[in-house]
Amino acid sequence: MGRLGGPDSGSLTAIFSRWEDIAGPVLASHVRPLHLQGGTLVVAVDHPAWATQVRMLAATLLARVGEVGGTTPQRLEVTVRRSEGGGPRSTGAPHLD
Repeated sequence: MGRLGGPDSGSLTAIFSRWEDIAGPVLASHVRPLHLQGGTLVVAVDHPAWATQVRMLAATLLARVGEVGGTTPQRLEVTVRRSEGGGPRSTGAPHLD
């Protein structure tokens, strides 16, 4: 992957296995990384309100990914995917610790 301009497998493993450390427990319970490709980290959120929150925190999240994974993506792309069962995991408004 590194020769093709993508992250190495160690970086990907670090990002996915340490997502809660990167995002924090509250955010990580609503947001999960999907893939990292071409300098873009794609994450899924379980409700549109979390998409807004993640977009506001994009610079911080990308910097934390760089600290943990050794490579800092340039972009964060957010997609909304409702959790299993058809609704968000929380009925409360987004808040961060």
